[in-house]
Amino acid sequence: MYTARHLRRRLRRDEAVVTLVEPRGFMTFQPFLAEAAAGTIEPRHAVTSLRRVLRGTEVLSGRITRIDHHARLACFQPRDGTAYLLSYDILVLATGSVSRTLPIPGLAENAAGFKNLAEAIHLRNHVLAQLDNAASVQDPQQRQRALTFVVVGGGFAGVEALAELQAMAERACKHYPSLSPQQMRWALVEATSRILPDLDLALGQWTIRTLCRRGIRVHLGTQLVSAEGGHIVLDDGTELDAGTLVWAVGGTANPLASASDLPLDEAGRFASPSTCRSPGSQMPTPAATAPRYQTVPGRARSADPTPSTRSGRPRRSPAMSSPDCAADARARTAMGTWARWPRWATTKA
Repeated sequence: MYTARHLRRRLRRDEAVVTLVEPRGFMTFQPFLAEAAAGTIEPRHAVTSLRRVLRGTEVLSGRITRIDHHARLACFQPRDGTAYLLSYDILVLATGSVSRTLPIPGLAENAAGFKNLAEAIHLRNHVLAQLDNAASVQDPQQRQRALTFVVVGGGFAGVEALAELQAMAERACKHYPSLSPQQMRWALVEATSRILPDLDLALGQWTIRTLCRRGIRVHLGTQLVSAEGGHIVLDDGTELDAGTLVWAVGGTANPLASASDLPLDEAGRFASPSTCRSPGSQMPTPAATAPRYQTVPGRARSADPTPSTRSGRPRRSPAMSSPDCAADARARTAMGTWARWPRWATTKA
């Protein structure tokens, strides 16, 4: 979203067509998902309407399913309709990652994801439903199962979701006379030897101590073996019945990467060096792009292909790498999903 917004600001209206392709008509601020799930903020405050923010930008709701960069074509699939091809001169890829799943028995049937706003709201409703169920049953085992919550993944998403949901559930307990926060069991499972790997080791250890003081069990160096029927089995020998299982182990390469002719790295992601340009790619020149969009009804073209500011100085688009690529022609830019937000990490005390 920010890439399209800055491009639109820097380019004149008749200088280029900026197109943004996004499955949904809004952008989600990922660090707010935990707060939205816990009800700390309203869900609408975690999203931004693309059409409202990107004025003058063509926003298409759908997905790019295939990229032929050699021919400068992208296959666009609307949410409801027939697929068609989009031509472009400059392609900006900001597809992000998708949730990574593993072939663990019972995972697909019992785990809830935590990647988008819909999953966050579903998780909130599910936790509250578990409290309702626990207050309604008489069997102690069934009650304990409903009050057991397991989060797999010790990254930002997993830790924040666990902390916010626990705080929400404890606040909600005051409306259930038969329940108390001490009856709930919360567990965090992380396959590596530390949590929050993007932060300093000391901060991660402080977070573990804080979680333990809040009654949360932290399993480090532990993997989920099975989740069949809601029965959680860990490779350290721990077994428990849980009514809630959250899968927040991070992401993997977007499937669009394998459906393109662009170079990939070892992890199957788009190869992007420090210049953020695909190896071997060439920026379009005015001479190459002008004939395609030479005729614009009722508008005369300047003989100078280099756009200028009001002061008369040449202006460059951030997508251009040299003054020769000023692209006075109407360069069409197809973009896949939004630009990724910087990860703002907050540790819940």
